[in-house]
Amino acid sequence: MKHEELLQNAIGMIGDDLIDDADRKPRRPIIIRWSAVACACLAVIIGLTAILRGPKTPIEPWIPTGEPWRPVLGSNVSEMSLSATQIHKLFGVNDGGSNQYITVYAPSIEYLGILPIPTAEFLPIYQNQYLDASKQALKSFIRKYLGKGKELSGVKSSHYEIDESKHSWNKYATEYKAGVKGESGYKELDFIASNNLLYMTYFPQDPETGQRKRIQIGGEYVSILSTDTDEQILEKLLANFAYWNSFFGKNYSQVKIVRSYSHDGLGSLYIYLYDEEHSAFPKNFDEHFMQPPMSSEYLCMTFRVSMGNNGAYAWGTAKDEAFLVQVSPYETIRDWQNYYSIDGKARMLSLDEAEELLAKGYVFGSHSCKLCMAEQKKVDFTKYDAVSFEYVHGENGMVVPFYTFYKHLGASEYDESGIIQEYAKTYVPAVEIEGLEEYFDMQTEKHK
Repeated sequence: MKHEELLQNAIGMIGDDLIDDADRKPRRPIIIRWSAVACACLAVIIGLTAILRGPKTPIEPWIPTGEPWRPVLGSNVSEMSLSATQIHKLFGVNDGGSNQYITVYAPSIEYLGILPIPTAEFLPIYQNQYLDASKQALKSFIRKYLGKGKELSGVKSSHYEIDESKHSWNKYATEYKAGVKGESGYKELDFIASNNLLYMTYFPQDPETGQRKRIQIGGEYVSILSTDTDEQILEKLLANFAYWNSFFGKNYSQVKIVRSYSHDGLGSLYIYLYDEEHSAFPKNFDEHFMQPPMSSEYLCMTFRVSMGNNGAYAWGTAKDEAFLVQVSPYETIRDWQNYYSIDGKARMLSLDEAEELLAKGYVFGSHSCKLCMAEQKKVDFTKYDAVSFEYVHGENGMVVPFYTFYKHLGASEYDESGIIQEYAKTYVPAVEIEGLEEYFDMQTEKHK
């Protein structure tokens, strides 16, 4: 029996009677009741998580192994030239400059989402058209999920109005939003059409303060610890996955876990339930770096330790406990293959060639001013700790592959536990780029 079938069988063991019972009375969380199922299936479902694990203390640079992504390029795809001035726009650099690196945080290298490097002679260069979202598609999506949203939240109103605005991340595409308010007057259900995605967000709020609340199942909060491994999370939440599958009428058999860390600890943890579909895109293709699956539909469960800019809410719990605060069904408006077009192909640089560019300082970090560039601590990447690969999306719609090199800087000074580590992450083009030497000579002159 396939791994997916075993997980589906485990998920299918939770029926409507259990879901109805969970809504009727408080009880021990269904996560605990079905932990035996999780344990029995654990050896099978561990392989379904998308974050790859490597050595915790690599002596040599960590070059991830595993089945690499191999791009599919038709015979009609022609070779194209890319210039350094095109590339720097991917990082928001116009008249300014680019830092040597950005800073990222995680407990260890293995939590940085590092994936295998592609094996190819040429890599595709994509173009995102930033097409306007569909207002009609949003209306259909609302009709499909409004009933479930009301059942989930207890909101009685069905009234909504669709507002039109520009996408928050860029000014090129139109998005649509509709909200439904609860009895407190606060909006508790959001329906959004943005770029290629349609989704509903349920976020319970305190009727007196308007602050976010934690989601309860059967009178019990759903939580994990920020220190939990993927395997421990799967063991704890297998029955909870079944609950949401059954609630929304889905049968997703795969699980993907993505963490987002700040300088002082885990900020958010996203769990995606989905069915894997054939895709011509690598797993780390997502433009917002939260890496949801490139699937036509999925469920997203969001766990957070803290909310908003003021830190953790007064939940009376340990700092490292992350609670379920948001559940969202997602669907795509268009097939991903139609949403991202292939502009052309460029010769892929080998890792040795990328290391030569790294040694020369031909790297990209983020848009920066002269003062910020001068103040950034210098990092020697020639003895890097890990290397990976990802596509970078620019506001101009261009999507280009890069090697990403990581250098461990030490423990974060803002984390009292000493668990969170600080890493410098820099980008080196993974394909041939014209004019790199001239471009970085110009950057040196500009920021003396």
